[in-house]
Amino acid sequence: MSVNPNWNAGELEQIIRTWLADESNHENLVVQPAAEIESYLSWHGGSDGGDAASELLWIFLWRLRRVLIDLLERKPDAPAGMNRAHLYNFWQFRIRSAIFLQGAGKKRRAAFRFSETGLLMAHALALGRLDEAATVGRILAAGIAEGMVSGEGASVLGSFMMQLYSRWRRQPLPQYRRDAADPGDYRRLLDTWSLQDEVAFTAAVKAACDFHTQLSGDLDSEQYYEYTNEAWRLYPVEILAVLRLRQALGLSMPEVSHPLLDSPLGVLYEPQSPPPDPLLERVIEKYRAELQTL
Repeated sequence: MSVNPNWNAGELEQIIRTWLADESNHENLVVQPAAEIESYLSWHGGSDGGDAASELLWIFLWRLRRVLIDLLERKPDAPAGMNRAHLYNFWQFRIRSAIFLQGAGKKRRAAFRFSETGLLMAHALALGRLDEAATVGRILAAGIAEGMVSGEGASVLGSFMMQLYSRWRRQPLPQYRRDAADPGDYRRLLDTWSLQDEVAFTAAVKAACDFHTQLSGDLDSEQYYEYTNEAWRLYPVEILAVLRLRQALGLSMPEVSHPLLDSPLGVLYEPQSPPPDPLLERVIEKYRAELQTL
């Protein structure tokens, strides 16, 4: 396999910069969601709050793109900013999954796509937030049995991350539907990430990087693509997740040259404590008072 000829880092970066320059995107994904959250926080009655929790996701998607550009520009506070962005995604998952599982047994639509939970887990690992990644995996494993996720038959990434979680935590795989996606060229990473064999692992990383670009494409294409958001096409969190787990084992960390990794987005940064975020902290406090399982 080789790099997808339609994958172009410069073009993807420019798309993101153009998107950020459109003030309506900030209004729709940050200003309005923050106002909705404030409205929820000021409400003193009980509520399942699912819609309010979902507003955190929109803010995350804007911040992800903003901080990705900051990383590319090598701004010193960008790694902390990426951790802050991730927390919005992590807590919307925690809250929405708690609401879903609290009503276990009721017929309801799936709350998450398998691909987006895989990305969340991978992002947590890439940032060195191993406890949060383990929490996502544990909740996901329980949620699969309850119908919390959809798309197991399509998401290569979701299947890969669930299997990686299983091997990392030495936990049995949850019972997938029969047509769960095969990890494809990620399988070599599953087989080599915890081995001393640096040559085999390096080859597996390069193959997985090529695979990432092959899985990247437009949402409106007739073909299914795993990575349709330009940010995830540029930011190889699943590769970084594997590198982080290998680092945690104290194994050798080979230098791998690939267009996905030869940029500030292909670096394992030291785990960062993000700056305080009063809005997010208030959301977490209110939901913890309402949800027993949070």
